[in-house]
This record gives sequence, C-alpha cells and structure tokens, in this order.
Amino acid sequence: MDEDEATGAPDQASLFPKTVGDKLREAREGLGLTLADIANKTRVPMRHLEAIENNRMEGMASPAYAIGFTKTYARAVGLDDRAIAAELRQSPQMPLSPTTRFEEYEPTDRLIFRSGVLSKHGREIPLERVNDISFNASLFERMIGAGDLVIESLERAKVPA
Repeated sequence: MDEDEATGAPDQASLFPKTVGDKLREAREGLGLTLADIANKTRVPMRHLEAIENNRMEGMASPAYAIGFTKTYARAVGLDDRAIAAELRQSPQMPLSPTTRFEEYEPTDRLIFRSGVLSKHGREIPLERVNDISFNASLFERMIGAGDLVIESLERAKVPA
C-alpha cells in the first residue's frame, strides 16, 4: 500500500486532469512520432502544433483555427477528433472570442459639398439639419460627370413674438 492510499490523499492525475495538449502529446509519443513528423503529415505549421501541445491557444488567429488544427492533429495520431474538439471548446485555454477588436465608427457631424474647377463653391450643413438629398443627371451629364445635386435642410423658422 503506497503513501497516497494510506493517507487518503487523491493521486496526481485526479488533481490535474490531462489537457487536450497533454493527450495529443502522449498519443504522438506513443506512436514514436516527432512534431516535425506531424507537421509534415498534416501540413499544420510547427508553431501551431507547439502551441496546441503547450495549451497556448490565444496565439492562434481565431478559435476556428485552434479547433481546426487540433482536430487535424488528433486525426493524425488516431484520437477521436470530435471528442478532442468538444473538450477544447470547454477548456479554459480556449479564447472565447477573436483577439481582433474593432472600433465603433463615428460619422462626421457635417455634410460637406464642394464643386468647381476654376471657381470653387461649397457648403457645409450639420447632419441633424439635413432633410433630403437627391440628384439628377441625364445620360450626357453622366458621361461628362455633371448633374444636379439637391440637399434640403431644415431651417429654423423664426416664430413671431
């Protein structure tokens, strides 16, 4: 009877369950393959295979890549790729969303219109005052890049006192 059983302490395996990367590494080593062999067989880059074995999924371009490369690796070493993918989706190493963040687009607060070649004309209208924008161009005007642009804006009516 060993010391762990005598003290009633749980063994190391139950305290720290094997991660997806650990399972894939053990399966690869059990087959006597190197990471280079897996990379040649699967065409998954070595850096991604190393990241998978070391449970560093946050370096992948997106969760879809991490899952896809892990499934390919699992098939190459004879493990159930669907079970491995399901386990990976539930693991804390899996990023929940892509690392790319997009900034919200803020439109300008003015409509700016400029025209003319020799003499310049322009108008700036705050967007909250624009009612309607319309244009009209005949076939000939379209060919020469001309036409009419009509912008209707709200004018504050002066109320007599």
